[in-house]
This record gives sequence, C-alpha cells and structure tokens, in this order.
Amino acid sequence: MIRLLVVHEVRVFGKVIAAALRHEPDIQVVGTATTEAVALEKARDCDVVLACSSSSQPDNGVLALTRSLRKAEVAARILVMGLPQSEEAIMQCIEAGADGYVLQDDSMDDLLKNIHAAFRGEALASPTVIAALMSRVAHLTELHAGLGLNPDATKLTELTPREREVLALIGEGASNQEISEQLTIELGTVKNHVHSVLQKLGVNNRWEATAFAALLNDTAVSSPPPA
Repeated sequence: MIRLLVVHEVRVFGKVIAAALRHEPDIQVVGTATTEAVALEKARDCDVVLACSSSSQPDNGVLALTRSLRKAEVAARILVMGLPQSEEAIMQCIEAGADGYVLQDDSMDDLLKNIHAAFRGEALASPTVIAALMSRVAHLTELHAGLGLNPDATKLTELTPREREVLALIGEGASNQEISEQLTIELGTVKNHVHSVLQKLGVNNRWEATAFAALLNDTAVSSPPPA
C-alpha cells in the first residue's frame, strides 16, 4: 500500500486530487496540506509526497517545499505534478531534489505510473530530459575534477563575505528570492551580488558556480575582511 500525501496551495484542488486517488486500491491518501509547515509535519507518515504546482513554472512554493523535505531528510519520495513541457522547469525540480514529475497535459494513467515508479525508487523521464541530466552531471563532474588542482580556485579570495554567503546559497540551489529572504536583503541587491560572484569566479551561470560553492566547505580559503 502506497501512503500518499497531496500538497496543493489551493485546498479545494488538493481535495479533488485526493478524492480521485482514493479510488485506487493500492493507494492510501494519508491527507492533504496547503502549507509547507503542514506538509513537513505529515510527510514523515507517507511514502510519496505529491507536490502540485499551480503555475506555468515550478513556483517557489513547490521548489522550497522540495528543498525543505530534502533538508529535513524526510524519507518520502517527492513527485511534482503540473509542470509544463519545459526542460528548464523539469530540471529545476530535479535539481531541487524531486524524484519525479508529472506534466500539465499528462493523464491520470500517467500520474499513477509516476506514483508507482516513485514508490519503487524509479523515475520516468523523456529521452530529452535524460540527455539534459547526463550533460549536466558530466559538466559538473568535469568542473569538480578540474577545480581540485586548478589555480582558479583562488578566485574565491576575491569574494566579499556577503558574496560568499550568496555563493553558499547558490550551491544549495536557492533562487534569488530565497536568497533575499534568508539574508534579509533586497532582491535587486541579490541580483547584483550574483552577477558579481559569477564575474569574479569567471563562470557563465549558477550551475557552474556550484562547483566553487563546494570548495567553501572543502577548502580553507581566506576571505577579505568586511568592508
């Protein structure tokens, strides 16, 4: 029996999804949740968390919930439902820690297949997404391998203390909005810090910056004194 929790910010929609899944003989809907706090509390009593996105892109709520569940080391599998047919949106959720995804246009049969796959520890993905995942893993592996001996790692010394904090959060997969909230600074200020970090490290995007973020903990690199 698969114990499943439905998370949707709109209570009535969550209830409708839960009601539909309760008809399945091997699925036990343990409850619904509309907030991250309630979801975290109930997630420990289920096998699969069905996190529903209510926007055209994976919103901060779904991504934040996924990251929070992973940070709390909840054993339940995370399945994100309602994503558009977008490689970027799908990769965002996977990078946040989701075990699978269900697209906006998928059928109930597709949803059930993904629930069962997640429960078994498997993931259903299109060839395009698999190729993208392989490319990102290979790229990150190359970056980490190179940075072990690459003198460019000394570029970390060019970062200010605040930029180091921003880089650490980038390494955790946090969005600009989440960085703004955690550091209690304006969103525009975060964007300026991110731009400066990428420029100083000589990387093109946040994904490449994560390799440097790992060095913050793995390597003792001195930082300049606060301005």
